[in-house]
Amino acid sequence: RQARSGDVAGRVVTLKLRGADFKIITRRKTLPVPTQTTRSILAIGKELLAAELKSGGANRSWRLIGVGITDLIEPQDVEDDFFGGDERRTLVGEKAADAIRARFGPAALTSARALRGKSSAQD
Repeated sequence: RQARSGDVAGRVVTLKLRGADFKIITRRKTLPVPTQTTRSILAIGKELLAAELKSGGANRSWRLIGVGITDLIEPQDVEDDFFGGDERRTLVGEKAADAIRARFGPAALTSARALRGKSSAQD
């Protein structure tokens, strides 16, 4: 959300892990095309986390798991096809959701997945 509000995109997705012993591990992936969508950043973050857990990190306790972007650029500094079709649609949707949350509060929108197991008032 901060990348979209600042109108920047990142070429590198970084995963930061802090263990119970306070040791910090970082993993990075450089993308062929910069992104600023939550969907893309989260997908790469999950990929990096899965690889770390597979390589022995599953046996550790983690105090902090964070995902972010670096190698920031401004979208107007690149070609017009900066965001491909799916990425462009996702970006438009995420910007609309950001505007709704800014106006009506962070609880104004939620994913249906987050509602799983909760009963509705009409039940």
